[in-house]
Amino acid sequence: MFIRALFAAAIFAIGSQPAFSQDSLSDIKEKLAGKTSELEEVDQLLAHADKNHRIAAMELLLRSGNPIFVKRAKETGLFSSDPEMQQAALNAVFDSGGPFRLVLDLSGKDDEEHLVKAWSNQLIWNPETSLAEFVFRTAPFDAKAQCWKFPENNTCAIYLSGTTASIRDWYNASGSFQLGGDGRLSGTFRNTGSPKSVPVPAYIPLAE
Repeated sequence: MFIRALFAAAIFAIGSQPAFSQDSLSDIKEKLAGKTSELEEVDQLLAHADKNHRIAAMELLLRSGNPIFVKRAKETGLFSSDPEMQQAALNAVFDSGGPFRLVLDLSGKDDEEHLVKAWSNQLIWNPETSLAEFVFRTAPFDAKAQCWKFPENNTCAIYLSGTTASIRDWYNASGSFQLGGDGRLSGTFRNTGSPKSVPVPAYIPLAE
């Protein structure tokens, strides 16, 4: 009797579980068509004949909060051959606040030459790849200072001139980075705390 009651309870428990909805192939096709149509409309906005229109569309899409729209608009702007589209994308990307990764390549020099490891105790160091990372965020653009500051203090994190980003006000650090065809800001970084230190290759990936 006990076994029979236990079996009956198990059957009841299984039967009481909420049923998962199942999409038919036609349902999937219909949803896919809707998504495809939506992305096609986004692409049309970003490819509008009027430059001002497509730049405005890109900025609005980047601020839409829709991750699919944001990714599409970011990639379109960063990989565009139009410097104005690139700059508008960079503005919106830094307005988003990050987080951003400054990646430093320490493979070509000795520690005593670049002194990067001595620059900050917040570096994430990978000895296998000889890459070090510094993660940072940005506050909204400060029109008076003409830069994006760190959220936690009044120091400018990033200056932007066209498609060139620069680090000037970081503690004992400087760097200049140019937007490339790979969606990265690539350039060099230097620990300015010592006159003996040499620059190292560095980049900030933006199309992640």
